[in-house]
Order: sequence, then structure tokens, then C-alpha cells
Amino acid sequence: MSTSIKLLCETVCLSVIPILLIGCHSGSDSVANEVVEKRSNIMVSDLPMKFLDAIDTSTDSAIKAKLKTQDSLTLDGTTLTIANVGDNRTVTLACHKLKLINGARIVTNGNQLVLLALTMDFNNSGGIDSFLGETLKAQPGKGGSDGGRVEIYATDAVYGSLRVSLSGQGGGDGVPGAKGPPGSAGPPGGGAADGLASCLHPGEVGGKGSPGGPGSPGGNGGDGGNGGDLVLHDEAAKNYDSRFPFSAPPGPGGVGGIGGVGGDGGPGGVGGGGSKFCDGGHAGDQGSQGASGPKGDDGHVGKSAGTRSLK
Repeated sequence: MSTSIKLLCETVCLSVIPILLIGCHSGSDSVANEVVEKRSNIMVSDLPMKFLDAIDTSTDSAIKAKLKTQDSLTLDGTTLTIANVGDNRTVTLACHKLKLINGARIVTNGNQLVLLALTMDFNNSGGIDSFLGETLKAQPGKGGSDGGRVEIYATDAVYGSLRVSLSGQGGGDGVPGAKGPPGSAGPPGGGAADGLASCLHPGEVGGKGSPGGPGSPGGNGGDGGNGGDLVLHDEAAKNYDSRFPFSAPPGPGGVGGIGGVGGDGGPGGVGGGGSKFCDGGHAGDQGSQGASGPKGDDGHVGKSAGTRSLK
């Protein structure tokens, strides 16, 4: 081979090699798309469906492989509700990077939640709550739901702190008792009687009405739900007290309902009729109001607090 041809070949080969190396960069090193949610309140169904795809959690490598293909999610001051109370759903939320900032929070309403991300970033102002606002207490007379279960997988790193409160739902207050039945009317008074040209006796006063019946007992308060469980995996399990401060007390019992008011006393009986020479009697007195019903029993505190476990 001539010297000129050899130099040409070396020049071409050296110029091609860098181009081939550039084309071999792994797709996992690319910057993930970021979805930023700033609405004040959303349901999990409002998120892009890709975040909710099923994920194989049997091995760390399977988890990482899936998370590297996911977009990142930032909740900025948003309250994200997983499902309604009693839905008994299990929701998986998988992201490349998960951020909760400016007071963002996730409310499970006692449903099951699995959070997965390569990295998690919190600015110490957000949290995960089992129940919040109107769902802190069950419907009247109903038992509270349990706090559910939350699993958190952070494969690479956790920055900041995220409060996790999985308290049991409070039992609903007892419903008030019904008002008692009314009393019966008093008996009518006897009629007047005349003599030959005068009044022998006027009409009699009607009888007093009978007392009203007692009010019904108030309904019992519902029992509180049990505290929920938190399971931390990988990096989430390290320095867990500072990264994921946790509480999960059982829910309080509901207050027993007040007893129903007593029924109204029955009306007095009509007075006896008058005559030619005698006046009629006036109506009798109304009966007394019935006694109030007893208060319902208070519900019991939930049976157990939740637990935290490390994997």
C-alpha cells in the first residue's frame, strides 16, 4: 500500500471513531420529561396514565429499568387524592424523580399506595395523610376506616423530609334520637244541667291530656379505624426517622347521639257543653311533655396503631 493511501485510511478511520462513540450513549442518561402539577386539588386519575402503569417490584433491577423510562413528577402545593373512602383501591405511582414542594400532600383516604422513584426530593413542608378535612370522621353512625398501607421505594436517593400520617379514621357521631309520640287528648267534660228555671250546674272542665311519650335513644357513635402501615424500601429505609417521620394512631370513637326530645303532651279534653241557663265548661289542660331519650353510647377507639417496617 502506498504511503498516501495509508495516510488517507488512517485519517478516515480516526474521524469515524468519535461519531460511533457518541451514538452509543445510553438512553437512561438522558434528562427525563418533568410534569409539574400546580392545581390545588386533583384526583390520581387527573395524572398522565403513564405514571400509573403496573410495575414489576420483584427485583431492584426490574424497578430501576422501569423507572429510568418514566417521566418525573412535581407536585407544587397540590393535594393529590388517591381514591374515595371505602374504594379499597391499590394505586401505584411510579416516576423517574418525585418532588413534593410548597406544602404538597397526598391523601390516601385509607386506600393502598405504592410510590416508586429513582430519587425523591421534598422541601420538608409536604406530607402523606390517610384522611384529611371532611374525611377525618366517618359518616354519622358508621365505623371509621383503617389508615391503609403505603409503600415507598426510593432506589437512588432521598432529599429532604416527608411527613407520613396514617391515622385511623374517626368513628362517625351517633345520630340524634327521634322525638317521642304525642300524648292522647284528655276526656271531655260533662255537660251542664238546668233546673225548672235555673242552672243546676255548668258544663264540666275537660280532662287533662296525657303526657307525651319519651324520646328515642340517640344512636351509638361508630368505632374508630386502626392506624395504617408504612413500608420503606432501599434508600427510603435509611435515616427513616428524619426522612419519613411517621405516626399512625388508631382513630377516635364517635360521640353518641343525643336522645330524642319527649313528645308533646296531649291536648286537654273539650269542656262540657252549656245549657239554656248554664255556661259550658272550658277545655282541660294540655298534658306534660314526655321525657327525653337517653344519649347513645360513644364509639370505641380503634383497636391498634399502625406500624413501620424497613425492607
